[in-house]
This record gives sequence, C-alpha cells and structure tokens, in this order.
Amino acid sequence: MSQRRQATHSSTQSTRGTTRNTSPVKQSTRNAAHASHTNTKNSPSASQKSQWNDDEYMTQSQATQSKGLTPEEENQLVGSVIRYLLAAERTKHVVQRPQLIKNVFGTYNKHYRKIMTIVKATLTQVFGFNLVEFETGKYILTNAITMNPPHLSCPESEKPQRILLILVLTHIFMLDGICKEELLWDFLRKLTIIPRDGYKNQMFGDIHKIITVDFVKQQYLEMPKIGSSDPPAYEFHWGVRAEEEVSKRHVLEFVSKMYNDRPIKTWPKQCNALNESERRSIESEDDN
Repeated sequence: MSQRRQATHSSTQSTRGTTRNTSPVKQSTRNAAHASHTNTKNSPSASQKSQWNDDEYMTQSQATQSKGLTPEEENQLVGSVIRYLLAAERTKHVVQRPQLIKNVFGTYNKHYRKIMTIVKATLTQVFGFNLVEFETGKYILTNAITMNPPHLSCPESEKPQRILLILVLTHIFMLDGICKEELLWDFLRKLTIIPRDGYKNQMFGDIHKIITVDFVKQQYLEMPKIGSSDPPAYEFHWGVRAEEEVSKRHVLEFVSKMYNDRPIKTWPKQCNALNESERRSIESEDDN
C-alpha cells in the first residue's frame, strides 16, 4: 500500500511538473498572438498602400511637369500653335484660350504665357501678322503689313467683300463711329448696292448676312442692341479687327478722293479720331 501511494504521489508530482513546464509555451503563444494582433492594427491596409502609391505617382507626375521644356519641345509647341492660329485666320475665326489649351497645349498648359510670347513675335517677324488679344483670352490675327489702298490689298476672290467692308466702315467712321442699322441700309440703297425690297446683290451676295453675321463674327464690326424695343434695334461700331487692321487715315483719304480731293482737315472730328488711333498704335509698338 505504501508503495502504491508512493507511486501515485510520484505520478501526481510528475503531472503537476508537466503542467508547470507547459505554461511558458502557452505564454509564448499568447505573446506571439498579441504581437501579431498589434502589428495587424498598425500595418497599412491594401487600400492605404494603394493610396500611398497614387500619391507617390502624383508627386512624380507633378515633378515631371514642373520641369522646363527642351528646345525641341518648345519649337514643336510654337509651331503647333502658329499652325492652329493660321488655320483659324483663313476664316477670320476668333480663337479662345480654352480651345488652344485643349487642342494644342494639352499637359504643357503651364508654359502657355511663355509660348504665346514667342508665337506673337514669330507671327509678326516671319508671317506679317499681329496676334491681338482682346476680352482676355480671345485672339485674332490682323495684317501687320500696311494696306494701301486697303480695299484692293487682298486676293481677287475676296475683293467684293473687301470693297463692301470698306464702304461700311467708312460710313460708320464718318458718322463719328456709331451708325444705326437702318441708316446703314439706307446708305447702301442709295449706292444701289442693295435693292429697295431686299438685301441680295449679284456681286456681293446676301448683304444682310455678310454684314450682320460674317463681319460681326470676324470682329470687323460690333452690333450692340439699342434699348429694349420690339422688334429689337441695333447699331454698328468698328470691331477690334477693324481697329487693328484698317487705317483710319486711309479711310479718310478714300473719302477725300470721293469729294474731289477735299482736304482731310475739313473733317475735324474724323481727323482727331485718326490722330488718336495713330498715337495709340505708336504707343503699342513701343510697348512691344
């Protein structure tokens, strides 16, 4: 009996010892599990890693765009802008900055001002055009070569419209720069350019459309509405292209010839207007 009790006691002690010996293993396992959980909470998720990668890409992309253009890239961009402007000039269309950025500059839009400065100089020196910006971000090309006489300095196919344009601009100029619509139609009827009952002319075509649509779109004329009458009434002014491209002195000399070479000084208001126009033109050239 004593031996059994002794054996039983030894077995119990052995079991207790085994139990005590496994405690550090369990503790180690728990520590490892805790560490794993802690690391999981502190580790970036897949979406965070993706966001970091996107941020890193954007930083690199912005850094790339902030670099200056190479001479080759600059020349290509200048050439592309000039070709675009010259194509628009064939139809006398106004070009707007958003169009240029979308169709030509693309990702190089941060170089816009620098490129446009080079383009402006190149157009004048090489092609004989002035790049005129008006209403902030709108551009037209005007002839930088003096037209003398203005109504003949154009291709043969464009002469009819050019003659009509000079007649219209001349009439507006002689009325101190403002001409009501009906006064213009009366003037053209007296010259038998348009008939009494319409606006069609065999030489010029649809006079009403040419003046109120084509010349206005081309910026040769402005056509603001007068008051709030019904039907609406309009008046005509010189547009920005006319101001830049047509010489008021040539216009007044043209009128002088129609009046048997009457001295231009006999039209004091018009003389003052042309002198002011020439003064602004000289100041603009000095600024450039």
